[in-house]
Amino acid sequence: MKINERSTSPLMRNLFGKDLNIVLQDYTACISELMLGYPELRDMLEACINRTGFLFPYMSAEYGWYSIKGYFIPSELKDIVLAFGLLGLVAAVDDDTVDEFRTDHLRAIRNICVSELLQNVAYFKLFRNAEKSEAHIAVEEISNALNFLIKYQFLDALNIKNFSENDFDLHQYLKATYKTVCPIKFGLRLGLRLARAKENYIQTAEKIAVNLGMSLQLIDDILDLKDDIRNYKKPVTYPMWLLSQNRDLNEIFSLIHKKLEESLSLSKIFPYHSKIEQVIKGFKKVLENVRNIKLSIDL
Repeated sequence: MKINERSTSPLMRNLFGKDLNIVLQDYTACISELMLGYPELRDMLEACINRTGFLFPYMSAEYGWYSIKGYFIPSELKDIVLAFGLLGLVAAVDDDTVDEFRTDHLRAIRNICVSELLQNVAYFKLFRNAEKSEAHIAVEEISNALNFLIKYQFLDALNIKNFSENDFDLHQYLKATYKTVCPIKFGLRLGLRLARAKENYIQTAEKIAVNLGMSLQLIDDILDLKDDIRNYKKPVTYPMWLLSQNRDLNEIFSLIHKKLEESLSLSKIFPYHSKIEQVIKGFKKVLENVRNIKLSIDL
């Protein structure tokens, strides 16, 4: 049960490199412990390992802290950040329940059970640290993250319904990509606030998070083109809409490139910006790989 054996390995390695090792040990240990107690949910829990829903909020918090302090989050705060990451994973698991198991009642129920287990673990870790001021910061960021995530996940679901019945609305689509912005944005905020960063650093980090979250969703939508077409048959994402109009994907690549360049420039404000730059450069590498994919799709 290692991240380098899962399908998301190339993406994660490009973005975080060897830094993934700082989180995977605690993360896999947590999931493994749950599997021992709930063997009937083993396959669902094991599937959690390849979910970016945990890694993005966790690593964003690490990098937010690092950008101010110049070193990773100390061990006494790890439980708090782990809890934040687990709740990001919960959102990804819940999303799976709707997208993948809506016609399989048993698997949907098992996914719901996994979601509830992960929530219990996350909140236990927070309550265990309740006396720490840092735990209160984490609760505030978690509350904000979940509130916005609910809003944008609903908008995303509504878009799929509307797009399958009406014309594509690019503004609505780009707004819905904020569901992917949330774990990066509030992860960075958490790390920066734990490091007692100045407000101008936090505001800059939010701008970077919007750019990176939107870029990630656009790249993911390109990679998912074949599955989306098979499932919905009509244009429900920006790449699908372009192809349905007999247009290529260059305008998406240009949009992503612009956002990455802006983020790279903004990152220079931080005292220790190497880790945020690492993620941005990782995105650029992923973007180039996506450009080279040969798409053979029957619309």
